[in-house]
Amino acid sequence: MEMVKYSLNGKYFQDCKVYISSSEGLLDKLKPKKRKQYDWAEYHGTAIDLSPARYEEREIKLNGWVEGNDWVEMKRNFDTLFSEFDKEGTVRLLVEFSGQVLVYDVYLEDKTELKKQFKGNDMVGTFSLKIKEPNPVKKVLKLRGENLQLSFNTPTWVEINIDGRNRIQKGQISINENLSDRITHYITIAGNIENITNLQTNAEIIWEK
Repeated sequence: MEMVKYSLNGKYFQDCKVYISSSEGLLDKLKPKKRKQYDWAEYHGTAIDLSPARYEEREIKLNGWVEGNDWVEMKRNFDTLFSEFDKEGTVRLLVEFSGQVLVYDVYLEDKTELKKQFKGNDMVGTFSLKIKEPNPVKKVLKLRGENLQLSFNTPTWVEINIDGRNRIQKGQISINENLSDRITHYITIAGNIENITNLQTNAEIIWEK
């Protein structure tokens, strides 16, 4: 069976001896925000605002374990990976499987307890990582190469995240940017993406929504 590869800001979990045993929320349907309701006494039932749904944050839970030759190395491995959440802004989580990539820009929701136990001669710590994606409705683009060309129109503010670097823009958007020399780049456009028109890019759109 092919291994599912997880990474935070380009750091692969397995390189830090961190492994995921199960996940929740990665592919779930988002929870709609509460709709406005009107209860008129002279009418049967309830009048509900049935305009297009708006959604809450995506909630993700990753259950796993971290290994080390002793508790010092185990804790170092744990901190090396999850210290990414100490940085400003969101953290880019990539989940790679069978040639497909899922992209999430997340923040740490709660503390992560590390429960220690011995396994043979090694020290193993188990954990549950609770994270949230604040702006989960998005397009995902993939670029192979160094120069990104992206343009579109939008009357509402959207978040454009290029390799984990976020910007907020609206109106006539035009990006012609030389990126780092890594092989593959991932770009997300998040927000009310249904309002986007005239999108043109040299990148591949791998997820429309």
